[in-house]
Amino acid sequence: MTSPWKLAPRPIPALPEIPGRFDGVVKCQGSISQDQWKGFIKDDSPVLIPAGEDVTVDLEVNSLTTGFIALQCSGGKGAVATLHYAECYEKDLGVETAPFPKPRTKSNRADSGGRLYGIKDIYTVADGRSGHTFEPFWFRVFRYVQLHIAAGEQPLTLQSFTLRETYYPLDISTRVQAGTELDKIWDISLRTLQNCRHETYEDCPFYEQSQFASDSRLQMLFSYQLSSDDRLARKTLQEFHASQGPDGLIKAQFPAGFRSTQIPQFSLYFVAMVYDHMHYFADISVVRQYLSTIDGILNHFDERINELGLVGRFDHDTWPFIDWVPEWVVPGKIFDSCMPRTYARTGAATFNSLLYIVALMQAAEVCTFAGRKDTASEYIARADTLRSAVNHHCYEDGLYLDGPSSKEYSQHSQVFAILSESITGVAAKELMSRTLDDTSLSQCSYSMKFYLFRAVEKVCLYTQLFPILIDPWTRMIKDNLTTWAEFEQNARSDCHGWSASPVHEIVTQVFGVSPSLPGFKKLRIAPRMELLQNAWGNFSTPAGDVSISWSKDSGLEVKSTADVEAEVIINGFVSAQQLKGGQAVTFPQRRG
Repeated sequence: MTSPWKLAPRPIPALPEIPGRFDGVVKCQGSISQDQWKGFIKDDSPVLIPAGEDVTVDLEVNSLTTGFIALQCSGGKGAVATLHYAECYEKDLGVETAPFPKPRTKSNRADSGGRLYGIKDIYTVADGRSGHTFEPFWFRVFRYVQLHIAAGEQPLTLQSFTLRETYYPLDISTRVQAGTELDKIWDISLRTLQNCRHETYEDCPFYEQSQFASDSRLQMLFSYQLSSDDRLARKTLQEFHASQGPDGLIKAQFPAGFRSTQIPQFSLYFVAMVYDHMHYFADISVVRQYLSTIDGILNHFDERINELGLVGRFDHDTWPFIDWVPEWVVPGKIFDSCMPRTYARTGAATFNSLLYIVALMQAAEVCTFAGRKDTASEYIARADTLRSAVNHHCYEDGLYLDGPSSKEYSQHSQVFAILSESITGVAAKELMSRTLDDTSLSQCSYSMKFYLFRAVEKVCLYTQLFPILIDPWTRMIKDNLTTWAEFEQNARSDCHGWSASPVHEIVTQVFGVSPSLPGFKKLRIAPRMELLQNAWGNFSTPAGDVSISWSKDSGLEVKSTADVEAEVIINGFVSAQQLKGGQAVTFPQRRG
């Protein structure tokens, strides 16, 4: 039988391998001095380990890195080299391998106290030939590497220890100068995304290295704001589409070399992926390709509507994950965690209905763009019906409950009530203020703060609340992180792409660059000049690059590399403008 599968051209470029070196020696034990180790990593000065001796050296790179390592040696029959890779030093948990989800204690990532936790490579020298090299088959992830050598019956000469950094070669043309603090936040965000972008998007490089739908939606969107290269994003859309099962859901984690746990709500983020791509690239062929995928996903959720008119219980073998929230953790039961407790009791969580409404709204826009107006109308009608049910059963005393007849509350329910337009106008603004003031509400993690930002933007409180909202990233800088952590309460992963939302905030909110029409057929420029006295940025769009600058003493200057229609908004004043390629246009400061 002829296979239905055919070879196809590689859809993304080959990943580079960029030569590099370790930046420093943290500490060492044994007969080899720190100066000798420095010469070894900087200049390939050979290090001789006498027969029968044990030596250890801890090396560092300035920023968390994904790369291949190569240890070149000579002689040393019977020697054993152990390479231990870690993101940072942390509190000794009294075990060799850090258990999950046992809380981890990490603070200053530049502090070399404590111990290293991470994977190890063990290289045993079999015959002691004159030249031999150890190199793993897959890239490693590290900020610190501990090299331990137990020499055998022969002395071992270490000739060099080098690295080759690797990641997806995104051609980034977006650059910003936004002051010391925001510039640091920007650089760390880019490093985070770079480390989570290889053959696929990855949730994190150090642990799962998995392409999850919710994580990928954010990473794809952030990539669009950095570059017009959408090849990896197109590949991701195709992969999740290919994972769709007969129940309509896509795999939450795909591709995967094992049977992964299904997270039903993650399928709704696929709708957002198509929605985002439509807005940034306006490629109708991409939209049409995935309309049936979207319809299957939405139908799955429609079939889950219960007697109250809410999205009800999912299949028993799924994990209805919403967010990493301390109050939602059930000790020893990870698959009963990460959702409000009311879900286990009632079979419904308000968030699930609200996320479904948001997906219906996005799908309606996608269908309208593709000329499927009847389907768009159907999705809008579904959303209207579901809003009524949510407001009837899950809204009480000015707050959205985490479930019907529940007395549990979270930021998540309030945020998605606003995003789903279940509450609007002055009432939505008041709800947003209360959401941020009431610390008893379960809090959004770093990933969900992207949606918190969107809700604050929607109720027109963004400028005044930005310093508060960006503070978690400022605190991570104080802990000397070089990439953004997974979440605050249990610092497991030090590099998670879903935490890089400052890219979106700086591009679309601080500088105010976003598509006014799909594919940047019309450009929207609405900088929040009150946030910065001086700023400059160059931004990638499919219609060409656009540069924006302003200073304390001058107005806004805009310059595009191509002819493009734009609407420029300064303190609420809208100016329609036809930008000419290469010509700068200045707009006076306006007082709101």
